[in-house]
Amino acid sequence: MILDSGVQRLKALAAVAIANAAQFRRARRTVRKHNGIKKLVKMLSCVFNSASLKEDQEKDGEVAYHGVLALWSLSKSSKNKKEIYRAGGIPLLGRLLRSPNG
Repeated sequence: MILDSGVQRLKALAAVAIANAAQFRRARRTVRKHNGIKKLVKMLSCVFNSASLKEDQEKDGEVAYHGVLALWSLSKSSKNKKEIYRAGGIPLLGRLLRSPNG
């Protein structure tokens, strides 16, 4: 899946596509059933595990930003909210809010 790609820009674009598609109930369910929520939550952790290079941090920040947008769009479903919680997304979202760039 594209969300597993090593190319940060590709991950960001995939997250944007998911965020847009998540306007539809069927798309939200499909993302959940194919472990997309877990992969999006995993994308958020890259911000905290990134190297100290400024360029890498900016790319990771962009990926995390788009991942958050996708999770927000997916959270219109109560089942998806539970899945975001189970995937460990809540603590990561909290850390992003408290981060200096968040």
